[in-house]
Amino acid sequence: MADIKDCIGKKVKISKSSITIKDDNNKTCGVVRNITSLYDLQANRQMEYYKKIRKLGLHGKISIKDCIIADGAMYVFRNVKSKLWHEKYGFISEEEKQKAEETETIYNAIRTAGIEVIECVYV
Repeated sequence: MADIKDCIGKKVKISKSSITIKDDNNKTCGVVRNITSLYDLQANRQMEYYKKIRKLGLHGKISIKDCIIADGAMYVFRNVKSKLWHEKYGFISEEEKQKAEETETIYNAIRTAGIEVIECVYV
């Protein structure tokens, strides 16, 4: 059984109650169990996490399906597939570059608030 920190920089598939970690050959190399998405959490238990998101001013800017609750702590998963593509090939237009910079500032705000951001590639 893997830890949620093992997802950093790996390919992952997020399911309702687990995260499957894949290697470069798309073979399973680990499973993180006993997690839940903020989207799937009971409404009365969602409120404390929504308060954190609203205080940061991020409501509507991040997907609640990417907010994962494990062991009472909230983690935000970030799909870095587009970031890797931009590093390799560059930006097509100025609007695309501006949008990437805005996304980066959003995730930096999450990090400074004490919520851990897990950067990985979704399968």
